[in-house]
Amino acid sequence: MNMTMISIATCRHNAFFRPVAVFVSTALVLATLTAADAVPPRQTIPPCINLPEGYRVRTLVAPLLGPDGLAVDERGRIYACAELENRVIRIGDDGKVKTVLTGVRKPEAICYVPGGHLYVGEDVSDARIFCLDVETLRAEVISQNRFADLEGIRVDPQRTTCWVGCYRWEIGSDVVRAAFDCRLSDVALGDGQWQPAEPSVPLRAGQVVPLDQRLRRWWILPRYPLKEAGITEIVFDAAGRQYFGTEGSSVCRVGADGKVEVVADGLGTPEGLCFDSEGNLWVAEESGGRVSIIKADYLARRKPSDPPARPAAFGKHGDVEVFADGLGSVEDVLVTSEAGGLKVYVSCETLFSILLIEPTHDTEGE
Repeated sequence: MNMTMISIATCRHNAFFRPVAVFVSTALVLATLTAADAVPPRQTIPPCINLPEGYRVRTLVAPLLGPDGLAVDERGRIYACAELENRVIRIGDDGKVKTVLTGVRKPEAICYVPGGHLYVGEDVSDARIFCLDVETLRAEVISQNRFADLEGIRVDPQRTTCWVGCYRWEIGSDVVRAAFDCRLSDVALGDGQWQPAEPSVPLRAGQVVPLDQRLRRWWILPRYPLKEAGITEIVFDAAGRQYFGTEGSSVCRVGADGKVEVVADGLGTPEGLCFDSEGNLWVAEESGGRVSIIKADYLARRKPSDPPARPAAFGKHGDVEVFADGLGSVEDVLVTSEAGGLKVYVSCETLFSILLIEPTHDTEGE
């Protein structure tokens, strides 16, 4: 394991060697798992992680194979996908971990709706979407075989509309990366195979295509060829504007007219997104090994014609600031506001862990 930490520490400032470091470190850990009857070792925090002054990082849950999507309920309980363990866990106030959903394949997309409903999507070719009652732990399949490789999901508080981010969706022989807007009221249990009508006009970047009453509209990135960029996480700001990340390097915003603008670029695969209480957009950069912040004042003043912002170096101020660096492969980020300050939860695939970044005084009793 020492070799793992050395490789990341040596290469984390080099954009070319960072993916190599993550690959090598993951291979070394997996080799260790195989030798130890597939029981992952408890992880330690590598010394190469950069944090803002006044914050510290600790392991919240480890080991966890394939830690991914994160969500939080009204009681402050954290939900996390264990993608390679085919389950979803809940972390209670006392730190105890409980499995709340099994029988799910590669869970990755997750969101919580106030009232006790947790939605979970699968990252497989014949993906299903589950709705879990977090109190009774009863789960229902609300959609199956419509989407492939689900990356993100959001459901409105009234539970009438579901926005789904897909890595791919097939229209005939074409594979389209898109974000979908679905009406849950038209989704039947066990609906089986379902094929939307193909659009009668050629697909164009940024085009809003009507399909049918059940699948109302979808967006395609205007900056990318259709077969190169998948949609990751989907979130909404306080004004109801939709944002989504891409498998490339961008975070985008969808206007009321359906047009897509790139608000930030130069990110390392923005896999996870979330807003904090002040309107800042937090980004988990999978290949960048960072957690970054797209500042609220920039999003408020930005015009569609403005060029996208790019992240500043760690410790520097800008429209996009790096909050934490050197984290390895980061899958998702979740931010909560408490009396002691912000708490930042991070799914770290390289460390097989859910990490918690919190103010130092919060744990030292100051």
